[in-house]
Amino acid sequence: MAVFARGMKWVVRPHEAGNVAAGLAKGLESHGMNIATSLIPAGRTVRPATERQGRRQVRPDRFYVPRSPHVSAGTLAQALRPVTQVEVTGRNVVTCSSASGGAGTSTFAAILARRLAGRSQSVALVDADLATAAGGLDVLLGLEQDRGLRWHGIHAPLGQLNGAALAHQLPRWDGVGVLAFNPWQGDTPAWFEIQAALQALADLHDIVVVDAGRGAMLDQVPALIEASHLVVAQLSVLGLARARTHVEWLERIAQDSVERRTQPPGIGEGPKPVAASAGQVVAVVGAEPLGAVRGKGVVSVQEAREHLGTAVTGPLHPDRTIAADVLEGLGIRKVPRRMARVVDQAAQAVLDAVEQRRQP
Repeated sequence: MAVFARGMKWVVRPHEAGNVAAGLAKGLESHGMNIATSLIPAGRTVRPATERQGRRQVRPDRFYVPRSPHVSAGTLAQALRPVTQVEVTGRNVVTCSSASGGAGTSTFAAILARRLAGRSQSVALVDADLATAAGGLDVLLGLEQDRGLRWHGIHAPLGQLNGAALAHQLPRWDGVGVLAFNPWQGDTPAWFEIQAALQALADLHDIVVVDAGRGAMLDQVPALIEASHLVVAQLSVLGLARARTHVEWLERIAQDSVERRTQPPGIGEGPKPVAASAGQVVAVVGAEPLGAVRGKGVVSVQEAREHLGTAVTGPLHPDRTIAADVLEGLGIRKVPRRMARVVDQAAQAVLDAVEQRRQP
């Protein structure tokens, strides 16, 4: 008999099932819990899924307890008792994402990290735009020639990394450690390596800003699901429609992940990330679309607020100076005042959200 709960599995030998089942049901019922059980046919050896695939992988979300002929209902009920305090790894992690490509999300995330560092915060900037043709945050900032660690150099087979050692090896941009992803240098990191790096940096820094691009990884890593979210919404009719769907998706994946803590996996269902708490969208930033001529086709911030039903900060205007500096490999140097004001409003929303989540 196999017992699953909160990502854990207890295995009882088939010939022991009859002796344990009745007492197990009674003991767990006394603790007010509902669990799922399944019988293993006698004589059949069942191995973890990762071993059946012929490749041993680290599965931080599942632990296997050795079989024992002395498993009692009381022991299992005590092990499965409700958790009263759960560590949230994403409490000081902030993601920046957008449903529209070319909205300036990476530039905004970088400027946000630098403005937060200017407020006496220790900040790390992480590139989680891990699509095949994405990444390159170090190139955007003019750091491509700087020595230091990138994603392809990180390996965490046990799901853990030393935060101080990791931060020490990162290239720095105006006091902000930058962990960039260069798809032309190596493969995309595994989800547990992303989790380990975010956990290590979050333990060491006040705030970790994550450039999540269009959000492909936001439902794959617990620390990103638990994070606070900033959404860059393109101020156009199509951009706002995409932004509304994106915000609803962020809210849905967070809630679904938290609910999975108390639900066993379905038959044939693969492992999915389990978050300790649901992250929230703390701010939406409106950005004018590139190529707009004299404001034609641009939706106002007020109209964006009415459509999205939430507060919208902005607008962010495209800046030719920043674009020219990036194209010349100089990185982001000077930020215009009107852009700085918008970023500062978002930075304050981030500080308020992080401070609130630090409170017990």
